[in-house]
Amino acid sequence: MQLSTYLTLKAEPGLTTVLLALARACSQISNRVRGGKTEEIHGEPLTRNIQGEAQKNLDIVANDIVLGVLRHAPVAAAASEELDDFVPLRALSPAAPYVVLFDPLDGSSNIEVNVSIGTIFSILRAPAIGAPRTAALEDFLQPGRNQVAAGYAIYGPRT
Repeated sequence: MQLSTYLTLKAEPGLTTVLLALARACSQISNRVRGGKTEEIHGEPLTRNIQGEAQKNLDIVANDIVLGVLRHAPVAAAASEELDDFVPLRALSPAAPYVVLFDPLDGSSNIEVNVSIGTIFSILRAPAIGAPRTAALEDFLQPGRNQVAAGYAIYGPRT
């Protein structure tokens, strides 16, 4: 595709809102990482996530932050590395056509050794949106070429 084609493409309705919500979540997580309470950042593992990795306090806090901001964006459902199943947020419809996959605090086991940590996300448009319906697992299981946006925020002294 030529550059001129890229320049003439229009952003999908609501995508900017989703990206701004995720940016807000990353800012909040960054504040927690930089200035968090010692027990919040270095706390003992509480549970294990679906991959069997130890979840620290900050993993759970970061997960809640991301889900909290997505509840106010045009997102029908979200799937997190920290949860066993996806979370329906609203009916999948033209007003909420996106699903978001994320790892709220990638590399959190590295906090004690001062290695980079961050938030990873992927935004997909749910296929075949007709009448409003509940999101399904199939809405998340799409080829990568269907991704409309993705990002990674790295946390440290500056984000």
